[in-house]
Amino acid sequence: MLPIFPVLQTERLTLREIVPGDAEALFLIHSDANTMRWFGIDALTERSQANQMAAMFAGWFLAGTGVRW
Repeated sequence: MLPIFPVLQTERLTLREIVPGDAEALFLIHSDANTMRWFGIDALTERSQANQMAAMFAGWFLAGTGVRW
């Protein structure tokens, strides 16, 4: 049985699992070099990298090594 991804919800905010459909939003955030300097990683340069990122986050949860909302 696969674990259920935790959803955190308040009146004004819902934190949920990042899914492949979120790749465009991930790319818009993670391709901004000014924003990414605070993350300590290089900005994405191709949209395919955002798809890989979403898959990586899913893998973390399935492996039990991390959660990324």
